[in-house]
Amino acid sequence: MMTKWIRQIAPLATAVLICSCSSYDADHYPLAVQRADLADLDLDGVINHRDGCDATTSGALVNNRGCATEFDRTVITPSVVFFDNDDDVIRSDQLPAIEDAADRLMNGATATLVGHTSALASAQYNLALSKRRVENVKKALVDTGVQNSSLSSDYVGESQLKFTGDDDVSHAKNRRVEIQFTQHQNQPLMRWTIYSVENP
Repeated sequence: MMTKWIRQIAPLATAVLICSCSSYDADHYPLAVQRADLADLDLDGVINHRDGCDATTSGALVNNRGCATEFDRTVITPSVVFFDNDDDVIRSDQLPAIEDAADRLMNGATATLVGHTSALASAQYNLALSKRRVENVKKALVDTGVQNSSLSSDYVGESQLKFTGDDDVSHAKNRRVEIQFTQHQNQPLMRWTIYSVENP
C-alpha cells in the first residue's frame, strides 16, 4: 500500500521541484570596481599603484617600491694642458682646457694634476720642470674659483713618456700636465640576464 502511494506521489513531487527550481533567481553581485592602477608603465615589474619611482632605468634591479638599487661609480677621465719646450708658462691656446677643467671641478669632480716633460734634458732638471708646470696649472685653476681641496698634485718628469719617438712631434706631446678627473656617479644596479657582461 505504501509503495503504491509513493509511486503516485513521486511524479507530483518531481513536478513541484522542477517548478520551484525554474522560478529560483540566483543572487546577483555587483561587479568589483578596479581602484588600483595595475599597469606598469616603466616596465620594472612593479605596478603603478605601488611604484615609488615612475621612471626607472630599463633593466635596473628594483626594490618592492619600484626604485632602483644604486651604487657609487667612480669615473676617471683625463684632460691635458701642453707646454712649450723648457717652459712652464701656460700657453694662450691651452686656456680653454683650463676653463673646461674648472667647470668640471666646480660641478663636483676632483682632480689629480700630473706633470710630465720630454726627455731632452737631465732627469733631475725635468723633474723640477714638471713640478713647476703642475704648480702653474693648479694656480690657474684656483684663480678661476676652484677649491684647493679638490686638487692633488704629482710630477714625474720624463719617467712616464707617452710617446717614445725622438722627434719634435713626440717631444711636444710629452710636455704636458694631465688633469685626471674623478667623478662620483650614482648608477643603478642592473638585473642579470643571459646577455649580461660580468666585468665591463
